Amino acid sequence: MDEVIDSVRQGVSADGKRKRPNLTFANFPRIDAAGHTSGTGSAYDTALARADDEIERFVNNQKQLGLWSRTAMIVLSDHSMDTTPEKTSLTRCFEGARIDSEDYLIVQNGSAALVYLADRRDPGRFALLRRLRAAALRCGIGGTGELGGMLGHSGTNEALYRQPNPADGGNAHALDRVHPAWRLAGPRTGDLVITHDRRGTFSEPVNTLAGNHGSPFTTDNFFAVIGGGSFVRQQTVRGVREHQLDDTRQNPRQAENADVAATALCLLGLGAPTDSRGRVLAESRVPSVGGASGQRRAGLCRRRRIRPRRRAPGRDRGRRRHPLRLGRRPRRRARRQRYDLLRLGERHRSRRLRQRSPLRGVRQRPHERRPRRRPRGRGPGQ
Repeated sequence: MDEVIDSVRQGVSADGKRKRPNLTFANFPRIDAAGHTSGTGSAYDTALARADDEIERFVNNQKQLGLWSRTAMIVLSDHSMDTTPEKTSLTRCFEGARIDSEDYLIVQNGSAALVYLADRRDPGRFALLRRLRAAALRCGIGGTGELGGMLGHSGTNEALYRQPNPADGGNAHALDRVHPAWRLAGPRTGDLVITHDRRGTFSEPVNTLAGNHGSPFTTDNFFAVIGGGSFVRQQTVRGVREHQLDDTRQNPRQAENADVAATALCLLGLGAPTDSRGRVLAESRVPSVGGASGQRRAGLCRRRRIRPRRRAPGRDRGRRRHPLRLGRRPRRRARRQRYDLLRLGERHRSRRLRQRSPLRGVRQRPHERRPRRRPRGRGPGQ
């Protein structure tokens, strides 16, 4: 935070001058480090308190400089944290089910694990995925396993397929059907996505961290837009909370981290790119701020569409052009237009000279006439 405050007070170098930045960024990595090291305990709370103090320093600095009324501050987290004393090894569970380790690869991500098949085109892949899922659900003697509730141990919570599995209920256990709001079923996602119960994590091969994240239980997020000016709306937007935080469909207008870029660009008077997945958080700002300027800003906040230049059909037929030059005019056409402009300029220039000349109206002799300047470059047909 010291560098952020110094950049506001002293400015940053730009074009040989010191200018105050319009956008700045601060990260607080100690919160995540404390959570992984000791879990959600006293050290984690201390790191959060220190981050609050640093944010208060920034706000006080803005107030001292008289900038707080023109400042919009976005405070958000990336994920939450869970204390995970219990460790689960999927490798041992798969070995217990006599599944060859050469047929799969496990990539653990804290409280979640992605299982990739060694050969996604193998005719027996659907049967193999069914065996992997069955072994994963029994893993750790918990979660959805039959012995989990009896012994009170944590284990696998869910095991879902990236694509429908005709050997195991078709679409019944697919990601897009069970949790469509996760939007996780992509080509880089594991063929089997496994999540852990609370207070537990996967250990592939070894995970000694006291705190982890990655499961649905750690997807709750903090998101706030704060400011001292009238353009920031003072309100709290409430929504529906589901027990596994799979509530995106119940809250279609909820704030997400992808909305930061679009909202920040809007506050700077710029528009978000068309391929941006985020939206402008209109509920956090007053639409009519600034009168007409506010209306212009609202127009700028719309997504910009960059359309390629249309070319007349049949032009450059039979010519092979570089794909990056499809929007440019043909070289011959540009040269002809440049030549025409030069001729037009010479014509106007000679007309002005004749109007100002004292010999206007007097016929000049051939040897007294000024030679006509020829424009640079080539003319048509040369």
